[in-house]
Amino acid sequence: CCFHHDCCYGRAEQAGCQPKTESYHWECKDNSAVCDSLEDKCQKMACECDREAAKCFSKAPYHRKYLLWPDFMCGEIQPLCR
Repeated sequence: CCFHHDCCYGRAEQAGCQPKTESYHWECKDNSAVCDSLEDKCQKMACECDREAAKCFSKAPYHRKYLLWPDFMCGEIQPLCR
């Protein structure tokens, strides 16, 4: 989930946005974040990235043992963003 979120933020940054500091208003409908009312491109991109991450986190198991897991333990081959 975090990898895809980082890639999504990377695409937003390439589009000239600052998703890490962009604030936006979202709504909750049927237990899902909704970004439909946003007209600003950067706000919409940040919201969509966060919405997809929230959906991913809701389906993924959580393992406390990985809470402070260092990146170097994940291996040398890093996946590429698509």
